[in-house]
Amino acid sequence: MKRGSAYRPVAVGCAALALLLGFGIWQARRDYLESEHDMLAELEARARLTIAQLDRTLEATEMALRIAAMDFAERDWSEVGESRAAWSQLKAVIAPLPQVRSAWLSDQNGRMRIYTDRWPTPELDTFDRDYFAAHAIDRTQGLFIGRQLEARYTALGVFFPVSLAIYAGEHSFRGVVVAAIEPSYYLDTIAEQSGCAGCQTSVYRSDGAVLLASTGKAGTLTVDAALLGGLAAGGGAVLEEGSGGDKRFGRVLRSHKYPIVAVIGMPGGELARRWLHESGPKLGLCLLASLVILFLLWRSWLGARALLASHESLAMRSEALREAQQEAEQRSEREARLRREAAAANKAKSNFLALMSHELRTPLNAIIGFSDLMTSGVVSLDAEKAQGYARDINESGRYLLELINDILDLSKIEAGEYELHESEVALDEVVQGCLRLIDMKARTKGVALRFAPTGVRLWGDRRALKQVVINLLSNAVCHTETGGLVEVAVAGPAPDAADAAGDARADGLRLSVRDDGCGMDESEIERALQPFGQAHSGLSREGEGTGLGLTVVKSLVELHGGRLSLESAPGVGTTATVCLPAARAIVAEAGSAA
Repeated sequence: MKRGSAYRPVAVGCAALALLLGFGIWQARRDYLESEHDMLAELEARARLTIAQLDRTLEATEMALRIAAMDFAERDWSEVGESRAAWSQLKAVIAPLPQVRSAWLSDQNGRMRIYTDRWPTPELDTFDRDYFAAHAIDRTQGLFIGRQLEARYTALGVFFPVSLAIYAGEHSFRGVVVAAIEPSYYLDTIAEQSGCAGCQTSVYRSDGAVLLASTGKAGTLTVDAALLGGLAAGGGAVLEEGSGGDKRFGRVLRSHKYPIVAVIGMPGGELARRWLHESGPKLGLCLLASLVILFLLWRSWLGARALLASHESLAMRSEALREAQQEAEQRSEREARLRREAAAANKAKSNFLALMSHELRTPLNAIIGFSDLMTSGVVSLDAEKAQGYARDINESGRYLLELINDILDLSKIEAGEYELHESEVALDEVVQGCLRLIDMKARTKGVALRFAPTGVRLWGDRRALKQVVINLLSNAVCHTETGGLVEVAVAGPAPDAADAAGDARADGLRLSVRDDGCGMDESEIERALQPFGQAHSGLSREGEGTGLGLTVVKSLVELHGGRLSLESAPGVGTTATVCLPAARAIVAEAGSAA
C-alpha cells in the first residue's frame, strides 16, 4: 500500500466525523424546535380545557341565578329575609353546582337579605361591591363577573362572585342575586387532568382583574392587562419570557362567550428538560460513534498492515452504525406520529364535549317551558291542562334519560354489541310524541309542523325508532328559516311489496322528514353522514350538536335492516328518508309482523 493510500482512511474518517457531528447538531436543533412546538400545543390544549370548564360553570350558574331571580322578583324583601323556606329555596337552587360555594340576595339598597352559608342572614351592606354597582348603577343586564374577594364568614379563602340583576317587570330594579365561585375546584381539577403540577394556571377578567390563580414554578410569568383587553372573543396569544435554559412560555386564550381569559404558563427550564429527554439518547449515540471513529483513526496510524487487517472489521462497524442511526430516526418518526395522533384525538374529544349540548337541549327546553307555564301563573290552568303539561314534562324527562343512554349506545353500535328490544310499535304514536317534544322549539322559530297519521304499525325497537324521528325532526327545524315548513310523511308497504321483489328485505316502510331550509350540496351530505361531521346547511345542525345525530340515525336504521338516504340541494331544502324492510310491517288483519 502506498503512503497516500495509508492516509486515505484517515481523511475519510475525518470527513465521517465531521458529518456525524454536523448530523448531531442538526438533529439536536430539530428536536429543540419540535419540543418547543409540542409545548405550545400542550399549552393551547390546557388553555382550551380551562376555558371550556369555566364556560360550562358560568352557563350553569347563570341558569341557576336566572331561576332565583324569577323566583324572588315579586316577593317582599322583609318577608324573604325572615323566611327559612326562602333561604332553603335559594340553597336548593345552587345545590347541584359543586363549583358554587354559596349564594346570596341583596335588595335594591345593597342590603343582604339571604346568605346560604349562614342562618339567620348576617347584616351586611353590599352597596360598595363592584357587582352591585354594575347592576344598580351601570344597569348591566346579563351575567356580571366580579373581582376576587376574601371570604368574610368562612375560612375558605378567596372566591370570585358572579351576579344577575333582579327586575320586577322590565325596568324596576329590585336587587341582585350573587353566587360565589370556588377557585380551588378548578385548580385541583385542571392539575389532575393536565398532569403538570408546576404549571401556572390563571384566569383573569378582560380588564386584568385576577379571578383565580395557581402558584408554581411558572408563577412569575408576566401578564399585561392591555394584552388581555385587546383580545377578541375566542382570540389568543403566546407569551415568551427569559432566554436559554430558563426560557418560559405561556398561552393566553379568551372565552367566546364571557369576558374571561385563561393564562397557562410552563415552568422555566421545562423546554430544556424536554429537549434533553428527547435528544439525550441521540447525542449519546453520536458521541459514542465519534469515539469509535477516533479510535479507528488512531489505529490507522499504526501502519498500513494493521489498517489493511482491520479494513473488513471497520466496514462491519460502519454498517452497524448506519443501522443504529436508521433505527434511531425511525423511532423518532414513530414518536412524532404518535404525538400527532394523540393531539388529533384530544382535539376530537374537546370538540365533541363542547358540542354535545345540542342533543340535550330539546327535552330540557320542553321541561323548562312547560314547568315555567305551570309555575309562572301567566296562563290559568285547569286540572286537565295541568295534567297534560305534567305528562309532557314527564315524557321529556324520560326521553332525556334515554338520550343520555343513546350517547352510550353509539359505542355499542360501533362495537357490534347493541341489542334491539323489539315489539309491536304504532309509528303514528312515535311521530306524534316526537312532534310534541319539538313543538316548542318549532313555534319559537316560527316553523310549521305537518303530519298526517296513516295507522302504520311495525315490528321494531320503540326507543330506537323514537331516537331516529327526534334526531331528524330536530335537524330539520334547526335549519329551517322562520315561516318555513317541516313535514313528516309515513307510507306503509304495498300489499305485495316483498313478494314482488322476491326478497323479504325489500323496502316496504318509508318515513320521510322534509324541510324547505337552505339545503346541502353533495360534499356537505357526505360530511354530515360522518361521525362528528358538521356541514354548513341542511341537516348538519350548524353551530350546535354533537355531529352524531345522523350517524346514530343511520346506525339504528341499519340495525333494523333498513337504510337512510338524503336528498338535498342548496336553496331548495332537504328530505331525509328512512326505508325499512317490508317484512317488518304488521298487517292489520293478522295483527302480527309481516
